[in-house]
Amino acid sequence: EQQLQRGDKALIGNSAFRRYLRRVAAPSAKGGKARPGPAFEIDAGKLAEEARYDGIFVLRTNARVTPLQAMLRYRELLAVETLFRKTKGVLRTRPIYHSSDAAIRG
Repeated sequence: EQQLQRGDKALIGNSAFRRYLRRVAAPSAKGGKARPGPAFEIDAGKLAEEARYDGIFVLRTNARVTPLQAMLRYRELLAVETLFRKTKGVLRTRPIYHSSDAAIRG
């Protein structure tokens, strides 16, 4: 609602906001000109439909582990990926492509 008050252009450019909006039919004034006002409004139906899935995520695996273990391993994977991303940003590393066994050992 705060973003909608700032203006329509900012919302339409953002796909996360755009999916919850609907176009408002602008009633025309007596001169045949449309009245100024918001061209979009929040679609409460779409918002309520998406709210059903808040906090729910699905993991699918073929490993023989319990659902709790699968979730914990997935979180560990996300933590490791975050650490790699931070480290690469700090050290400004880039990919190194090796073409021979000697280069890999080096």
